[in-house]
Amino acid sequence: MLVLTAAVDRNRRAEDLSALRLQGLGRREARGAVLWAYPWLVILGVTAGMAVALAGWALTGWALPLAGLNPPPLPFPGRPGVISLTLTGGALLAVLLAAAIPAARAVLRKLSY
Repeated sequence: MLVLTAAVDRNRRAEDLSALRLQGLGRREARGAVLWAYPWLVILGVTAGMAVALAGWALTGWALPLAGLNPPPLPFPGRPGVISLTLTGGALLAVLLAAAIPAARAVLRKLSY
């Protein structure tokens, strides 16, 4: 989704920032807006996604069926561990930032100063 958003948004965003540059927006501010927009989107998205996942688990985790109508006699799943949540969040951040940073740089290359 991030790659699609970046691909669709790239030209329009470069045009908007170029127009703002003509109206007096500083080079440093334009560069900062371009380079930090997608990474912040990723950071906030991963944080919100993890929070929603934890809330969903807190509301329904105790009642999740294990396997169909006649589940085997297995114990209910335990709480998500801190280590697994940290590793999952870190892996998501790494993968999505690996897509977000080149997308931001592509917008920066299209930006006419």
